[in-house]
Amino acid sequence: MTRQQIERLGTTIVFTVLQVGAVVVLLLQLDVSGFVAGAAALVMAGGLVAVHDAWREVRDTSKDLAEERELVNS
Repeated sequence: MTRQQIERLGTTIVFTVLQVGAVVVLLLQLDVSGFVAGAAALVMAGGLVAVHDAWREVRDTSKDLAEERELVNS
């Protein structure tokens, strides 16, 4: 792994932990209904989409590295 990939992986892990922790806190502490509940759900969904996108980027970077190694070795 390159330094950039290690940094991206570390950042993604920290980001994921923070996002999941924030969602858990919101689910346990938030006592709202109606429009505010819908807005909170939308914000939480956006956070989860951002986590998914971050992990997709990590996977794509790893896949690119594997392809480069394959080209070098052949």
